[in-house]
Amino acid sequence: MILNILTEALEGLKITIIGVTVVFAILSILAAIMAGFKPLFYKRTKPVKPVTKTKEEAKKPLGIKTVKEKLILPSGLSHEEISVITAAVLGFLEYKKKKLEKLEVFRELPGLENILYVAGIAFKARLRVSIGGIEKPVEVEEVPGGFIVRYRGKEYRVGLKIQ
Repeated sequence: MILNILTEALEGLKITIIGVTVVFAILSILAAIMAGFKPLFYKRTKPVKPVTKTKEEAKKPLGIKTVKEKLILPSGLSHEEISVITAAVLGFLEYKKKKLEKLEVFRELPGLENILYVAGIAFKARLRVSIGGIEKPVEVEEVPGGFIVRYRGKEYRVGLKIQ
């Protein structure tokens, strides 16, 4: 009887050891497969060595094109009107930029602001422009192709040309 119980206990111990060994062998194989995925999907980049430039190379332009914007003003304006309109449009563009930078979507996709008209979204602002130390109230509204600037009861349509 004791021999029978001892035989059964040894048989159970053998099955347990075999089961644990099989489980650890399978887990080891899975770990090796998972470790093999890392080099396949995540390629290591080589460290970039700093490039030293000679004085002549440092003076050469990098070939980056700059975008130039040009305001198209109506003819027959006084110097005061030109300066107020220009300052108003520049102030408006800065205002719009600050408003849009608060939204995460415009920080991630900077070109998205160019299609706001398609969605029916337009900006309008009342600004105080300082010319020669005197503040002048101006209202600027963005319209397709430019801006409408209201100053001293007059309305000026200003275009913006990007070169």
